Amino acid sequence: KKQIEALKNIWPDVSVFSIDWFSPAIKPSIKAKGLAFARRYRSNLLKLLNKKDPIPVSPYDWYHVARTTPFYPHALPYIQALESILSTTKFDIIQTELTWMLNLIHIFPSESKKVFVQIENRSEILYDYGIANGINKQYLSYIVNNAEFLEYQYMARYDAVFVLNEMDRIRFQKN
Repeated sequence: KKQIEALKNIWPDVSVFSIDWFSPAIKPSIKAKGLAFARRYRSNLLKLLNKKDPIPVSPYDWYHVARTTPFYPHALPYIQALESILSTTKFDIIQTELTWMLNLIHIFPSESKKVFVQIENRSEILYDYGIANGINKQYLSYIVNNAEFLEYQYMARYDAVFVLNEMDRIRFQKN
């Protein structure tokens, strides 16, 4: 809240809003919480005993949909809060960042200019992880190409995109 007030003081002509966007879309079930607790307990116990985990986690487990296709619908309260702000305030420019926020383009007013600032290149993160962990090259290509397609299709809907570097600019223009 202090940072928001500081921004408002620096930029009195810019509207700055804060929304709690860490609310989970789906609350984990008691069973899921129990399984997570059991996994943590087992892992911590093995560390205390200085033993190797007899059931190692596969690097392929890291490639779940939340990382490879980060375009889940956002939590209802978050969308409602955004729509409330967007319906009562006129914006000349709306800027968003983070790959998993690209899909907010669907609720932004058509008359506002939409800007996306690419803080990360999701497909490159997935590629680097795959190379570092010896993921099957065909599977890695499939995962990376899917993420890149979705990422660039969403970015193309924005009026302006700021990328991290020259390599990303060339890739974005090519796609």
